[in-house]
Amino acid sequence: MRELKPKKTNLEEMVEEGLKALGLPYIFQHPTRTGFVIDFALFLNGEKIALEVDGPYHDDKERKKRDRFKDYMLRREGWKVVRIHWSELEKADVITLIKSKLQGFME
Repeated sequence: MRELKPKKTNLEEMVEEGLKALGLPYIFQHPTRTGFVIDFALFLNGEKIALEVDGPYHDDKERKKRDRFKDYMLRREGWKVVRIHWSELEKADVITLIKSKLQGFME
């Protein structure tokens, strides 16, 4: 579990700009029943989507373990978990990347 962050990371700002450009409604830092906080919560076509933006910090072995547990708990709450890794943001256009990650949820 984590506390609300006071401000967005650069990676989160990039993703937020992409979500806005695509016209997708979202909630930033959405708290869940189990105490986890979702970077971007989207509600698309009846699905609850937890869009997580993973910076280099998430490459740490212990952090990966915590992320897997968080994903497990979110799925138990009915969330579809979608992760964007920082290296993907470096290689691709953010709008194209978001579209590909949310392909099955956008109609």
